[in-house]
Amino acid sequence: MRAASSAKLALVGAMSTLEAAALPVNYFTAWQLVVVMGGLKPGETVPAGGGVGIAATQIARHIGATVIGTASASKQPNCVLSASIT
Repeated sequence: MRAASSAKLALVGAMSTLEAAALPVNYFTAWQLVVVMGGLKPGETVPAGGGVGIAATQIARHIGATVIGTASASKQPNCVLSASIT
């Protein structure tokens, strides 16, 4: 299958083609839900969690929204704090 050069991305570091192929799934889903269907605007608030939620967090922060995340106590140090979620 051929793709336009504007639709291609370079592989980063040691990422395999399998990992690279899976990466857009969360981001395309998050973009569709948060931006296209949800109409997210700067200053709005977005809850986040899970794989698509992490992608939504990054998209929301890029747009200028506030992100609120929750996690169980055992997961907080690894997911909430490392993602800079309030």
